[in-house]
Amino acid sequence: MENIEIIFANHKLCYRCYACVRVCPVHAISFQNGKITIDKQACILCGTCVQVYTLGAIVTYNDIPTVKKWLTTGEQTVAIVDPSFAVAFDHQPGTEHSLITGLRQLGFAVVINTDCSTAIYAGEYQKFLDTAQQQPVISSFCPAIVALVEKYFSSLVNYLAPVKSPIMLTGQWLKKIYPACKTVFIGPCLAKKAVSLANPLDSSIDAVINFKQLKSWFKKNSVVLENLPAGSWDFGKTATTRLLPLAGGLLKILGLSPKVGSLEIIEAHSSVKCISLLHSLSNNLLNPLLVDLLCCDGCLNGPQIATTTSCFEKTRKLIAYADAKNDHPVTPVTSNQSITTLDTKRTFASQQLATKIFSEKQIWEILKQMGKYHARDLTNCGACGYSSCRQHALGVLAGKAEFQMCLPFLLKQFKKSYSNLAMMLMYTNSLEKLASVDSLTGLYNHRSAHQYLEKLIVKFKATGEKFALFLIDIDHFKKINDQYGYQAGDLLLVNLASLLKDFFCKLRRRFCSPLWWRRVYRYRTKSHQRSSC
Repeated sequence: MENIEIIFANHKLCYRCYACVRVCPVHAISFQNGKITIDKQACILCGTCVQVYTLGAIVTYNDIPTVKKWLTTGEQTVAIVDPSFAVAFDHQPGTEHSLITGLRQLGFAVVINTDCSTAIYAGEYQKFLDTAQQQPVISSFCPAIVALVEKYFSSLVNYLAPVKSPIMLTGQWLKKIYPACKTVFIGPCLAKKAVSLANPLDSSIDAVINFKQLKSWFKKNSVVLENLPAGSWDFGKTATTRLLPLAGGLLKILGLSPKVGSLEIIEAHSSVKCISLLHSLSNNLLNPLLVDLLCCDGCLNGPQIATTTSCFEKTRKLIAYADAKNDHPVTPVTSNQSITTLDTKRTFASQQLATKIFSEKQIWEILKQMGKYHARDLTNCGACGYSSCRQHALGVLAGKAEFQMCLPFLLKQFKKSYSNLAMMLMYTNSLEKLASVDSLTGLYNHRSAHQYLEKLIVKFKATGEKFALFLIDIDHFKKINDQYGYQAGDLLLVNLASLLKDFFCKLRRRFCSPLWWRRVYRYRTKSHQRSSC
């Protein structure tokens, strides 16, 4: 399980557009020898690369075959559904719970949402904030943010809120109720797959399926949610905690909101903003009370939400779902195990990655190889996927990039190659002309004359027309060479060839072609023009 690659590349579908390199916030994607490599240790599983590659060059691990095996062998399998399901399947208002029926048709014995555990989660957050010792608290709800802090901002690990996420709490609770069950989380996030791999021997989540994969599963099993009746949750209830997938959802649940002109409570969404904020925290430029970070613009815009609806429409739908008064009844808890007795504490550890340091001399050696000799040559266009030419050079030094990723460098190489190709083409044409044309008269030589005649024969056979070949000889040409010299003979041949070309081409430009073979001039024309020639 530990060797599973959650995100990996399909090289056959890669078009070398460098889009994945360009969007990766931590440069965990390398491009060497024309192939993508995703560094498992450096990746934070934000899923941004998956979103930009619509043709499938970046592939995500699929737990469905494993889950199907559990269902087939009769193991008790529980589905834990993220609240964002209400917008992921383009449900009509009031029909969201048909998903529950669909999951039961697939074979899930228990279908539960995270409402009950989210309430406990919010309560633990409030307790921790009340006892915080003048130290910023970073929300630990988003697993991609946790990975980002542990791997790239290890000095801030102690700022992460030591509270288990709602899916961890829900899985832990279910394991107490059904000790032998298999728990499957279903949501829009890729990073939550890491939750099931973090500690395989003591994990509360056994598998993770994203909404996109679930849609494919429904389609293969001919499960049409629109045609199914609404189902009932097991152990769930209506709660305002359903707003957690929204950007700033945690703050809404806690009754907190950022105040204009105050930096006590800060929220940031998207990896770029989160990294910028974490840099400020690590440099002691900010000292807020609470920092709410999400790699996506809320889980509603997760990489596998599997819907093209606008973010505003998705927000509206989730709020409508959270405020719904006609929620369906739920199955009562039949176990003595209470969710309030769960261990909510969570620990984090630094996984800081080693960073190679390169000198200015090494960096400029790479830049010079890309045709950049001065600071004015650093275009920083970003086409390579890096924010600057300097970062690209560092990527080359670190073995993560190649020179060909630089667009200006590539265009220069193309221009140079095009110029060389044009010169080669001119040289080839000259050689071809020398090989096919008599250098003295400019008429076809023996080999080319035969080739040309063969083409004419094929052409006129196909059309059924006839053509005539005229032979013109120069009488006593040897005497001219003997009496006046070879230079005079050559001059005679040149003038005669020019005269014949001009005469026949003017006579019938379209039909007459002069040939040369062993000092014998041959002309071909159509049969109906024989008398004219």
